[in-house]
Amino acid sequence: ISEGYGDARTLERRIARMEEWLDNPVLMEADANAEYAATIDINLDDIKEPILALPNDPDASALLSEVQGDKIDEVFIGSCMTNIGHFR
Repeated sequence: ISEGYGDARTLERRIARMEEWLDNPVLMEADANAEYAATIDINLDDIKEPILALPNDPDASALLSEVQGDKIDEVFIGSCMTNIGHFR
């Protein structure tokens, strides 16, 4: 915040909410009667190397070894929670 990253008021609100949650952490749980279209189980023991998200399609991914040596023109480090305001 002191270095001008993002909107200070937004970050301060997020910090306050996180501190409140840390004082009394409650994890989310599925409703007992919840119905799902599908369940996907991923055995993390099967993941032997980093998996990279590829551009322009949320379903596009590749193992690091599959793209090793490819030219990289642009990199984005973030998540679905990243907001364009973080970069302004």
